[in-house]
Amino acid sequence: MTQKKTHTYLRSMFFLLLLFFFLALLSLYFLPKGNTLEDGIQEPELYAFLGEPENSLEAVVLGDSIPLSSFIPAYLWRDYGIPSYVCAATAQKPSDGYFLLKRFFRTQSPKVVLYETDQLYLDTAASDLVQAEALSRLPVFQYHDSWKFVRPNRLLSSPGYTETSPLKGYHLRKTPEGLKNDPAYLAPEEEAEPISFWNRLCLERTLALCQKQGTQLVLYTAPNAATWTQGRHLAMEALARELGISYLDANGENLDINWNIDTLDRGEHLNYRGAAKVTAWLGAYLQTQGLEDRRDSAAYASWQEDLEVFQAMLDDPENYY
Repeated sequence: MTQKKTHTYLRSMFFLLLLFFFLALLSLYFLPKGNTLEDGIQEPELYAFLGEPENSLEAVVLGDSIPLSSFIPAYLWRDYGIPSYVCAATAQKPSDGYFLLKRFFRTQSPKVVLYETDQLYLDTAASDLVQAEALSRLPVFQYHDSWKFVRPNRLLSSPGYTETSPLKGYHLRKTPEGLKNDPAYLAPEEEAEPISFWNRLCLERTLALCQKQGTQLVLYTAPNAATWTQGRHLAMEALARELGISYLDANGENLDINWNIDTLDRGEHLNYRGAAKVTAWLGAYLQTQGLEDRRDSAAYASWQEDLEVFQAMLDDPENYY
């Protein structure tokens, strides 16, 4: 390399370092200082876990819209006394879930991460991993519009996350829309349907993160009559064996799912009736993994209050359809 090329290379590197430093400073300014809409959080229900007391959550569910609508932390608490949270969002890819879990681990030390497998069949590319990494390290790209609706004095304040939610990340839906055809997973298949390289990479990174944290990662599949198949089941069984982790598939269990009234949209997502059955099933498993019943602990008194609020939401005929 000539002296001129070396000089150009060093100037470029210096410029990139300055740019990164500038963006990092901007990120400190635009990073939400609370976990509400007024603070710039775009999904306050998802990020309400930031307001929970440190190291108070025993289990977390990770995934896309399937677990978002099929796991009820309020009922897990009611029946088993296990405090939990749903860190899921519609179309949330494994790349996004990995960094969300990293954020969760900053303040929580769950014993179990329940990793719903539908996300492993979403289309994920290298660009998704790069984007998720950039948003994690430089939040200015995600929250650059905060100045439009957040008071300037809040942008300059120190972070303080206090907002919580009785839903604990769950998306409450009541409406039933029955299944028209037989569930897809009933069709016999001999070949496994493999996941993509990038989804496999994200899962392995998530497993390594859990192992570093001392947390058990469990693969599970919620009842899904629309997109889950025997081929996918076979792939998850083989993958779990290879990685040395547990795999639970509700589609092969006797959960008494009624596809006429327990589904929200003809079999892909469950409404609260189906979600209650899945929660009971997973709760029985978590109970065998040494998670403690916290219902007699004064430190968790607010969970009983949140359960009552959740039940009122459920009983309200005008809301959450």
